Amino acid sequence: MKKGMIELMIVLLGVVVAVPSTAQSPYSKSIFQAGKEVVVARAPKKVLGGPYVSSRLKGDQKTELKKSGTTIKLNAILPSKLSIKSSKIRWIVTRGSKKYRASGHHASFNLKPGKYTVSIKVDKLVKNSRTIKVIKSRNSAQNFSLSVKAGRLVTYVASKDEVVKVFNSKGQVIATSNSEGYLSRVLPVGRYTVKTKARGRNQIVKVLDGKTVSTRFKASRKGTVEVRALNKGSSILPKGARINIYSSKGKEIKSVLRSTYRIKLSPGSYKATLTIKGVEKTRKEFKIVHKKTQSIILKM
Repeated sequence: MKKGMIELMIVLLGVVVAVPSTAQSPYSKSIFQAGKEVVVARAPKKVLGGPYVSSRLKGDQKTELKKSGTTIKLNAILPSKLSIKSSKIRWIVTRGSKKYRASGHHASFNLKPGKYTVSIKVDKLVKNSRTIKVIKSRNSAQNFSLSVKAGRLVTYVASKDEVVKVFNSKGQVIATSNSEGYLSRVLPVGRYTVKTKARGRNQIVKVLDGKTVSTRFKASRKGTVEVRALNKGSSILPKGARINIYSSKGKEIKSVLRSTYRIKLSPGSYKATLTIKGVEKTRKEFKIVHKKTQSIILKM
C-alpha cells in the first residue's frame, strides 16, 4: 500500500526524473523541465581549417589570397660540378622602382599580375636576367628558371707575403687573393689575366663553362734590406736603442739591440722603427723587391 501511494503521489505532482544521455552531442545541452526534456543546440565554433568552417570564412580566405598575389617560384640552373653555395646566389625581382630580393638556389615571391625583370647574380660576378609575365592565379604557382654559364678559377701563390689579382679583358681588377695567397672565385666564361703583386708575374687563363681551372705561382725569392740607425750622424746610439722590423699588418718580424741590421725578406711591404727603452723615435716604410738589395737609414 505504501509503495502504491508513493507512485501515485509522484504521478499527481508531475515530477519527472531524467538521466542525461551519454550519447549527447558536445554541441548541445539539456534543460529538464517538468514532464519533458528540452534539448537546446549550441552553435559550433568557427575554427580555421576545421570541419565547421563556414562558407563565409572560406570566402574571406579567397579574398585574402587574391590580395596577396600570385606565387612565383624561381630556380637557378647552375653547373653542378662547381658546387656553388646558396649564400653565393642572389635574386632580384624588379618592377619599376620596386625591388624584391632573395638568396639561394630556389626562391619564391608573391607578386601582383604584370611584367617583372628577374636577375640572378652568382658570386657577385656572374649575372643573367630575363623578363617574366605574372598572371592572376589563386591556387597554382608559376615556375621560372634562370641559367648562367660560369666556371671556377683557383689560384695560389706559395708565399704569404704576395697578393694575387685577377684582371678582366678591360684591365679591371675583379678579384684578389686572401692574406694566404689563395683565391677561388666563380667567374663568367672568358679569358683573364692572373698577376702577382710582388714580382709582376702573370698568366693568361681561360675559364670554361662548368670547369675549374687552377694556377699556381712559385714563391718569389727574397730580397735584402740593411737598416742603419744614426744618432746625429753617429752610429753610436744611446743605451737601450733597438731596431724593429714589422710586416705591413704590424706583426713584429725582428727586434735587435744594434745600430745596423741586415735581413732577407719575402717581397712585400714592411716598416722599420727605432726605439729607445720602448719609446719610438722614428720610423720608415719600405718595400722588398725580388732578389734586390737596399739600404734604409733611421735618423734620430
